[in-house]
Amino acid sequence: MIGNPHIVAAERTLDGLGSAQSATLIAAKAQVSATLAIAHELRTRNLLELMQWEASVGAVPNTVHDVVRARLAEPAQGGEGA
Repeated sequence: MIGNPHIVAAERTLDGLGSAQSATLIAAKAQVSATLAIAHELRTRNLLELMQWEASVGAVPNTVHDVVRARLAEPAQGGEGA
């Protein structure tokens, strides 16, 4: 289980949107989790790499992409949960 607080928050938000049994919700939740995990890894490496990655994933639905961008805009919380 990934303990990234951004992923946990996104999953909780999606859980509140509807039934956890919905195939669409489950797929969206998995996509957000995977996208946030990838974006978080790239953020720790290099901002330029992240910008290139964003340009390369134009097929990602805007809602998921917007969640990723909003989470990455938040200041990093160094030292917590690690």
